[in-house]
Amino acid sequence: FLKTFIPKVLEHIKTNFEAKEVPQLLKREFFPVFQTDELLELHLKLRHHFQKVQYSYVEIGQVFDDLKDEFLVYCEILAKMKTVMEFFADQMTENEEVSTCIKRLQRDASKSELVQMDPRVTCNLRDLMVMVPQHVMRYHMILSEVKKQAIKAEKTEVAKEAERPERSIALAAALAEEAAF
Repeated sequence: FLKTFIPKVLEHIKTNFEAKEVPQLLKREFFPVFQTDELLELHLKLRHHFQKVQYSYVEIGQVFDDLKDEFLVYCEILAKMKTVMEFFADQMTENEEVSTCIKRLQRDASKSELVQMDPRVTCNLRDLMVMVPQHVMRYHMILSEVKKQAIKAEKTEVAKEAERPERSIALAAALAEEAAF
């Protein structure tokens, strides 16, 4: 999932929604909350680091240590998630210009090559935006699984390294779950 799916979703949002002509209200109050450029950069760095981890799992703790400051972008998004999604729902219901624009963008996005090639990628903007911060919950599961397998294989150094970032990632996952709708 790290190699393709979330970067695909982020690129999809950026290309088919953010980069298109939308009402100023959305450009100013909605899209900036999701910080797609920062998330894309983080995920490209993670992909790079994880290429090394697949050969040396003992490096997994260091990956999250190296990128811990950049993971704060998820916290920033989560802090505003409920409010921005309520704003979006309100605008879709009450603002005909926004509603018409988003429906047009979703229709156009459904014809994009990415969506045609990967049916997991939705064109519903609300679903896409909710998907982004929920993604952070998967890191906790990865670390937990690495730790479990390391313990089973009696590789205590790997288990210890997987446990190191597990608590902070678990906290971010709990925040994401709490913010989920």
